[in-house]
Amino acid sequence: MLPLPPILQSRLLPLSCMTSMLPEPDMHAFQKSYLHEVMVLIAFILSVFFTTAEPTSLVRWTNGLEHDFGTMPQGRPRAYTFHYTNTSAEPITIETVRTTCGCTAARWTETPVEPDAVGEVTLEYDAYKQGAFTKKVKVFFYQQKKAEVLTIFGEVE
Repeated sequence: MLPLPPILQSRLLPLSCMTSMLPEPDMHAFQKSYLHEVMVLIAFILSVFFTTAEPTSLVRWTNGLEHDFGTMPQGRPRAYTFHYTNTSAEPITIETVRTTCGCTAARWTETPVEPDAVGEVTLEYDAYKQGAFTKKVKVFFYQQKKAEVLTIFGEVE
């Protein structure tokens, strides 16, 4: 690098002088600005969380959402029937019931269930494998976006 001519050297301030002429960063203002941005982000997230209304369930499960089979002998399938009441003002119909594996079979009321009437979902576990099990089954109604989740569990000896 070529040295600067003496005339320019005298006219330029040393770098140390130049940095001392810059104003000190206002950390307090920076922290306040950052804190403000964080608070706005939190408020936005909370507003989305609380203003997004969860769809209400169209049914009331009269005997609960889960069933404990207890201890089962291996190779001897067991079934349990969940009953639901239509709490909406319109008839409802189950679109499908999704099990998590082939060890669980489902049968359900396929005709529309009128308001205040009762429908059912029967789950049968095959008890083929020994050990503890927990199976979640999703019940989808045509008139409801969010699935209802039923759970069966127990132990096969």
